[in-house]
Amino acid sequence: MAEGDLRARIEEVADALSAGAPAASLELISAIAGEVEEGWGVNAPSPALLYWAAVSSRIKRPDFEQVMAGLDLQIGDEGHADPDWSETAEGLAWLESLTSGLVPLAGLDVGSTLEYAKVYVDNFPAFSRPLGDVDERAARWLAQLLDVGEIRARLRRLLSVLAEAWAEACPQASAQVIRWAETSVPVDPTQDEPWIRALLVLARTQV
Repeated sequence: MAEGDLRARIEEVADALSAGAPAASLELISAIAGEVEEGWGVNAPSPALLYWAAVSSRIKRPDFEQVMAGLDLQIGDEGHADPDWSETAEGLAWLESLTSGLVPLAGLDVGSTLEYAKVYVDNFPAFSRPLGDVDERAARWLAQLLDVGEIRARLRRLLSVLAEAWAEACPQASAQVIRWAETSVPVDPTQDEPWIRALLVLARTQV
């Protein structure tokens, strides 16, 4: 396989990861690794290297660029003056924008997650809907249900990788993303802000 062909295949993996279909993504990575091994032998990149190459490509695309640039501008305008800004509703909204794009890369099955969220919302008591927090309740339920393996740790690793990728172009945003990534991982998944914020975005689509 020529280098140009490999780059094209890595973009395919990036697309598959973005779709939030982990089984299909793993199958594609395995297939590409086999194709490359036939031509490259011992110099062929491993499946893990192919995954991270696809991640690197994905996080440099325009949607992440737009969010990181916007966050950088926001912090430059006002966020730097308040050390607790990142925990405000405004700051957490930026975290949601980032983690909702990263969580499929971490291995979340987006299709199944949306189905679970719909089941929760459809069965939510009608008399409680006026409280307006069904999306938050659904996200907390999803956070516990889907807390499997290393997905929460991987999401934080992806935040760090994102910050590194945009450190030069968006230094203030990068520094803030690193702070989010490096907060201690709580035992309770409902208290894990990057994780819960990513799921909240998905839960809202079913409300």
